[in-house]
Amino acid sequence: PVWVNTNWIIYEGLKNKDKTFSEIVKNKTINLVEKKDFHEYYNYRTGENLGANNFSWSAALYLDLKLS
Repeated sequence: PVWVNTNWIIYEGLKNKDKTFSEIVKNKTINLVEKKDFHEYYNYRTGENLGANNFSWSAALYLDLKLS
């Protein structure tokens, strides 16, 4: 599955080491949330919404990625 919080940790860990890959992770995560709304996690192949709806961690970390 794709978890916004895991992608955020990957982005934060790589943003000063591998700018290109960290931006890919950031942009794909932002695009996924913008297309599928805020959910706990997503199917990594299809992007299907999984888990809880209106998940606040996803919303908070989406904003952090969007504003970084």
